Amino acid sequence: MNSGDFFLLLYGNLWLYFLSLVISFFSFFVFYKRYFISIWDPILVSLVFSAFACATPIFLFMLGKISWFYFLVFLSTQLAFLVGLLVCKPLNPRVENSTIYKLEHEQLAFKIFFILVFFIHLILQLYIYKENGIPVFMFSKLEIYGAADILQFENRIVTILYPFLSFCAVYFLFTKKSFGFRIFTWIAIIWVIINGILSASRGFFLIIGESIFILLIFYDTLETKFTFIKFRMLERKMILWSIVFALLVIMVQFSDGSNPFYVLAYRLAASGDSYYMSLPNGVIDQMDHGHGLISIFSSPLKMFGLIKDSQMPESIGYQLVHYYTPGLDFTGPNSRHTLIGYLYLGLGGAIVFSFTLGFVASFVRNILYYVCRKNKLTVLLYLGLLIFVSKFEMDYFTAQSYFINFLLFIIPLLVTAIFLAELLKFKPLAKPDNQKHLIET
Repeated sequence: MNSGDFFLLLYGNLWLYFLSLVISFFSFFVFYKRYFISIWDPILVSLVFSAFACATPIFLFMLGKISWFYFLVFLSTQLAFLVGLLVCKPLNPRVENSTIYKLEHEQLAFKIFFILVFFIHLILQLYIYKENGIPVFMFSKLEIYGAADILQFENRIVTILYPFLSFCAVYFLFTKKSFGFRIFTWIAIIWVIINGILSASRGFFLIIGESIFILLIFYDTLETKFTFIKFRMLERKMILWSIVFALLVIMVQFSDGSNPFYVLAYRLAASGDSYYMSLPNGVIDQMDHGHGLISIFSSPLKMFGLIKDSQMPESIGYQLVHYYTPGLDFTGPNSRHTLIGYLYLGLGGAIVFSFTLGFVASFVRNILYYVCRKNKLTVLLYLGLLIFVSKFEMDYFTAQSYFINFLLFIIPLLVTAIFLAELLKFKPLAKPDNQKHLIET
């Protein structure tokens, strides 16, 4: 089923689709309610968007467009992920943190990391704008970030740096600092906002929201000027701002007079594209089944030179697009864990795979939190890992790519910042007074 067929079906059965949305959101709410801390929790945000996507197979099953078997594939794997997500006890940021270990010069290392991230991001992003153009003035960002983009390496760097730049800017906004660093912080905040607008990023406020969430749960470790309650008040105000910002970006990008609410609703409904393109008529079983676990972990295996390019699986999104529109060079829908697990591992393997992803996400969010709250620099590691696992639900291969970029770019920058902080604070040992030593001898 292609997009045209799906939306014709949707327009003719709107009330049934709304019922599917209610069922989907209620199911996610029942599972995740005891883990709720903030609306800006990255995992919660991913689950909200996933709820829109999961309404699609429910809707199609009600209309008889999906067989019992393929609906079972979707239901069992999605349920396995949610069960895995509930394995670990929810984190509690209100529990007193009595084990904060302040590393020597950690605040200076944090500032150096912030400065490095800012200038690298600024230079590379301006270069990308110069070479490829500015996305907000283009009808589709695919013109800039498409698969054939010659600046993929630069885009990988700015993409991984942006959440850390945003977090550092927001963090230093709420801490005591010198006048000069206060000016630098505001320059960085202005750049974060400008970049979010020029890049036509409707997820800009989601990234800022992630920063607020990290400040909220690490408010004692980071020693900010805001308390837990004040951060809760701030995050609520941002909900309205984020909606307004997304609509404004849509209005600028679609200057042909398109209704921004309609465009936003269309995008949310289309988030289930991987389901309506793969499950009806068993299309997924006509895709390339790859090489099992090699296909599942193809990106890291290729990075370490363990497999060849010929063993890299073609994205399920590419395969689905080529199935419906041969010859079209387009990335296609997201590679959801519910589908790639079944495609590469079969139904049984898919259930285990989805459960494992859910468990890993739960472990990082709820258990690793208590390890990383011990000092400020480990908070940066937690931010990176939390963003990584929050991408499991939406697009497994994007999460995999993000983690590789995190290891390649963020970790070296953090190590460099620590090294430079130690170097700047290094004090050579005083030379011994040889004469006094001889007299005493």
